[in-house]
Amino acid sequence: MRKTDDVLKNVAGKIYSNVCMLVFAFVLMMSVNSINAKAQSNSFKDAQEIALDQEYTQTIGDSEETWFKLYLKETSQIAFNATYDAGQWVIYDSKLKSVYKGDSDDVRTGEVWSLNSVLVLKKGTYYFNFYANEPSNTTKFSVTDMTEMVRLGEPKITKVQRKTGIVQGKTSKKVSVYVKYGKKTYSAKSDKKGKFKVTVKNLKKGKTLKVWVKSKDGIKGRVLDYKVK
Repeated sequence: MRKTDDVLKNVAGKIYSNVCMLVFAFVLMMSVNSINAKAQSNSFKDAQEIALDQEYTQTIGDSEETWFKLYLKETSQIAFNATYDAGQWVIYDSKLKSVYKGDSDDVRTGEVWSLNSVLVLKKGTYYFNFYANEPSNTTKFSVTDMTEMVRLGEPKITKVQRKTGIVQGKTSKKVSVYVKYGKKTYSAKSDKKGKFKVTVKNLKKGKTLKVWVKSKDGIKGRVLDYKVK
């Protein structure tokens, strides 16, 4: 009986271990949303549309190229990551002017090249072009939105004077501060200590102000809702 019990325990242990491994593998697979790109696009005119926070994979032949298109709704800070056998990545704006060349950042590890870059791109359409230097060249890449990771101090309202319409507060230093009241938006700049003062017309008790900041690169921070007291 003891031998039988030991065998059953061993079997149960192996089953449990395998189930844990399957669950772990599933979690890893779900953490990265990987997509196989469609047939390669030989021109920017038929570039494949891609989305932020997705990973794409495509294989193309020697001396061939493929194009992808990304639209940004607002100025954003993105992380562009890619691996490939041999070749070059270039990012163009809507006028096909080069805004980034991967050969300035790529690093070779064994037989694989990789690049990891952080860029600030303005609102608009961008074309990502990959040119292969070897036959059957496979590339994996992703464009991650890092805008929320930018360290902009969320604005803090310290004082509101309804009679004068002055809204005072503190945030990151030397950034543009915006206050939206009704349909109108007012702005000012914070000083070297992060203090700001914005004058708003016709302030009324109980109404809501929407306050946010933008960096010098145009990155927009989180919006703060403040009810006038």
